[in-house]
Amino acid sequence: METSFVGRDGSAGPTEPMMALASGPGALGRSQRGDYRLPASPLHLPLAALAGVALISTLLGLAAVEGLKAWLVGAAYASFGYLYFPRRPCTSAEARAVDPT
Repeated sequence: METSFVGRDGSAGPTEPMMALASGPGALGRSQRGDYRLPASPLHLPLAALAGVALISTLLGLAAVEGLKAWLVGAAYASFGYLYFPRRPCTSAEARAVDPT
């Protein structure tokens, strides 16, 4: 993530703290409403299977600690997607702005 200051200078910073800051209010709002369920998606099972295989591979690998750290970062990105995107409706105009094809 890059933050632009006055002029053309920017400052690069890690995305993980920003994801935590963005996910926190959403998770808090869901917990206050008692809304713990995710919307149904055909991707849940394949993503869970992939995460399980990656975790087993990580734990059985030569660099288990480093691999586990990387797996946790990947899990943080996935949880950000699960917390942020279902609560934010995407219009067709926003979708075209991201991918104009």
